[in-house]
Amino acid sequence: MEKIKELNGKYVVFSDVQGNYDALKRFFDSTKEISHDGYICLGDIVQNFDSFNDSRCLELVRNNVEFCVKGNHDSNESKISLAKIDPINLDYARKLPETLDLSDILLFHSSLAEKGRRLVQQTQLAEEILHIKKNYPNARIGLYGHTHTAEFFYQGLSHDIHFGREMELSNEVSLINPGGIGLYYNLPQTFAVLDMNKQAITFFKLDYAELLSRRARLVKAFDLRWMPHLRKESINWFEKFLKEDIVIIENYSKDDSDLLALVDILYKFSLPKDSNISRYLENYSEDLAIELHKIRNSLGELFNTPNPMKSRTDYIEVFSN
Repeated sequence: MEKIKELNGKYVVFSDVQGNYDALKRFFDSTKEISHDGYICLGDIVQNFDSFNDSRCLELVRNNVEFCVKGNHDSNESKISLAKIDPINLDYARKLPETLDLSDILLFHSSLAEKGRRLVQQTQLAEEILHIKKNYPNARIGLYGHTHTAEFFYQGLSHDIHFGREMELSNEVSLINPGGIGLYYNLPQTFAVLDMNKQAITFFKLDYAELLSRRARLVKAFDLRWMPHLRKESINWFEKFLKEDIVIIENYSKDDSDLLALVDILYKFSLPKDSNISRYLENYSEDLAIELHKIRNSLGELFNTPNPMKSRTDYIEVFSN
């Protein structure tokens, strides 16, 4: 077992990619906006260890993940692997540890008590906790995968998981499974965010995380792309960005009704033909900022996004000088 210093901060935890490159790419694209200190992967990066997609998944994990353990699929190297897997990625998979000891957190794929065991029954989970207490007395959390099902087990019980809702960690030894991010056949693709500073865990479905990520990017767009040009001197740039962005945002709003009000405001933009352009832009930016502030509030503390109301005030102060 490889032992590393104690883990602090906030980490995005995922498992069971199963060689699904498209899902893994979506996962990284939707979580990069989340305020976090790194990624944890709990194994089964590849499917059969014999495809270019398996190699691409290994490369994504290798380039983005701070802590990773080996799953049973990641040990299925064959002669075909030598032809289909990039040598750098193959070497990465070979060197992955089966277990990582982060002092009070253990990372493993299936089971520490019995390799390959699927921890699906409450009795099995309880036995795994007894094994951890006996052999890893400093550990308080076991992060594992393999079963493809999200799990939060402590005090002898599996606790209901409310996706998108922060759940407090227990002082008792707990087992947490983020589910599988690359599952096929319309099975739920899920992951978790572990916040050791707040002592909390939040589970997410990938499609909902994508929705939240789009919202976060819009809030940032106001600060970096729209508000800086909502003034007479550079309004042509705002009109250019508006034309490009509104098509994309309108497409988003088909899956996110909260964006409909924002789309409506964007479509209403129309410069007056009289001399009150500055006043119009000031009022219009306020409407935009108010709507985007509502969107930002829906994100909670998950994303590190600027406050649209403050951004607007700061820019207006700069414009007036």
